[in-house]
Amino acid sequence: RSRSVRSAVRTSVRTARASLEKGDAKSAQADVARASQDLARAAAKGVVHPRAAARTTSRIQRALSRLDG
Repeated sequence: RSRSVRSAVRTSVRTARASLEKGDAKSAQADVARASQDLARAAAKGVVHPRAAARTTSRIQRALSRLDG
């Protein structure tokens, strides 16, 4: 169970980073939101460390705000 959750988190973070690289703010916003949700859920289940989830979320959110601004 943990493996599938961790895999889903990695995939969603990878997708979010890819759309941030492309520079498409609309799709990046949706992908970042999805990745943040997945990270929070995985941290709550104990699959990823809560601080690691917070750090990753912070980094992709910051990248998104740089893209918008």
